[in-house]
Amino acid sequence: METIASLTSRHARSGLVQWIGLRPKRREPMNATDLVDITLNGLAGDHYASGGKRSVTLIQYEHLAVIASMLGVTNVSPADLRRTSL
Repeated sequence: METIASLTSRHARSGLVQWIGLRPKRREPMNATDLVDITLNGLAGDHYASGGKRSVTLIQYEHLAVIASMLGVTNVSPADLRRTSL
C-alpha cells in the first residue's frame, strides 16, 4: 500500500470533463449543461458565481462508483452530489 506522501508527490494526470452541472439558486435541482463560461468568481449561471467560498468542485468520475458502493446503492450520478461539478 502506498503512503500518502507517495500519492501526493505525483502530478495529476490529464483527464476529460464528463459532466458539468450548475445550480442557479440554492436548494434548486442541478442543471446539466454541455458548455459554461468560466469567470473569475466561478461558473456563469451558478449561484456560487457571486464570489462565495466555493466555486467549483472537481470529482474524479471513477470515484462515483466508490461512493455508490459506500452508500450501498447501484449508482450515484454527479447531480446526486449537489455540487457545482466538473
